[in-house]
This record gives sequence, structure tokens and C-alpha cells, in this order.
Amino acid sequence: MSAVVEEKRRVGNPEWNYVLPYDEARRIVKNQKFKTMKEYIEWVNIEKPYGLSKNPYQIYTRRGEWISTAHYLGKIEVVKVAEDVNVPAMPPHKLFKLKSISNTLRMIWIA
Repeated sequence: MSAVVEEKRRVGNPEWNYVLPYDEARRIVKNQKFKTMKEYIEWVNIEKPYGLSKNPYQIYTRRGEWISTAHYLGKIEVVKVAEDVNVPAMPPHKLFKLKSISNTLRMIWIA
């Protein structure tokens, strides 16, 4: 088998490196004061900072850490809502799924 065929079979980018945890990456990005994600991506392509991804949404969503683009760029801070002891500590998308399931079950129970 030739080297060209083997190279096509490789999955991923050989230049990918370690990606920092969300909070650490956000701290660095916030200090740069980007106005848009386009500015951030251009900066990453030029500077190639260690530990920062060209696609932070994809990386941190898979890790369950992503909040929003505005939050990642440091434009907003997350406001903590008063904790409810009856609500389990889960990512927001999982809570939405639980609410949807409970609403469906409630409708079935009433019917």
C-alpha cells in the first residue's frame, strides 16, 4: 500500500494539540478582548496559541463545558440562579430533556 493511500486513511489533524480546559481557555480569550468569533478564529490561525482550538464550540460541547460564544469571548458572565435542592446538578441540555420527559409523562398520567 502506498504512503498516499495510508495518509488518506488517517483520521484527525496531526497538528492538533492538547486543548486547555474551558475556564483556562476563556481566561486567555477574555484578555484578548475579541468582538466576534471571526476575530478569534483569525487570531488562532495566525498566532497558533497552545491549548486553544479553532472550533471551541465543538470541543467544549463534547466535553459538556460550553456555555455560549459571548461567554467564551468574555463579553458576559454567567449569572448563577439560586440553587434549588430539588434540581439535580446537570448540564442545561440534560435538564431540558428531563423536563420534556416529565411533561410527557404528566400528560399521559392525566389522560
